[in-house]
Amino acid sequence: MIQKINKRLRNRKGFTLVELVVVIAILGVLAGIAIPRLSGSLSESKKTADKTNAKLIANQIELMTTMDKWTPAAVTGEVMNSATANSVAKALVDNGFIDAIPKPQSEGSNFKLTITVTTDTPAKIKSIKITSDQATTPTTFYPQ
Repeated sequence: MIQKINKRLRNRKGFTLVELVVVIAILGVLAGIAIPRLSGSLSESKKTADKTNAKLIANQIELMTTMDKWTPAAVTGEVMNSATANSVAKALVDNGFIDAIPKPQSEGSNFKLTITVTTDTPAKIKSIKITSDQATTPTTFYPQ
């Protein structure tokens, strides 16, 4: 009985060092290909999230105007944060249209808002443009 166990242990097959090194090298090459692709999809998903947030902000501004909670006024390059006293962002939060001002995920530290209004009385929103607050070539998130 002991001889049979010893015979089985001696006939045990395994991987050689060369085979293990080849497998590790192949895994390294695959990881080198996959990681850059994943990081590219991460930046794309951040841009998509920013576009979605910008669209939400624009829709809520239009809804707030429709419900007579805010009188449209021309806004040029307002940085979207709740610190500014008479800002559109503060009106959105104070009137319950959004819980908090979202921050861009892909670039910049705040959204920048530009609203064009008609000359009618009362004024109506003509266009809304939301960009990043980067100094050089800001990305336009809304309209897309």
